[in-house]
Amino acid sequence: MISDQIIEFAQQATRYANDRTDAEGYNWDLIRDEHFANLVAQYEREQCAKLCEQQDEQNTQYRYDYRRGVLDCADAIRQRGNQ
Repeated sequence: MISDQIIEFAQQATRYANDRTDAEGYNWDLIRDEHFANLVAQYEREQCAKLCEQQDEQNTQYRYDYRRGVLDCADAIRQRGNQ
């Protein structure tokens, strides 16, 4: 992850927290920090899933069940964000 991405995530998290200032008893810092952490985690999951897919693309000589397992792994990594 490069600094430009970190800055963009921080800006997105700030905007997200600003949009929730109407809630009574809100904690702006907590809302911003949680959203920032979620954005970073989502980015990292996607990078890991892409590594799995690259393994599939680079190893086309392997059997279908191996390659299907690699792609299933990529899908499982992405699904962790939906839990």
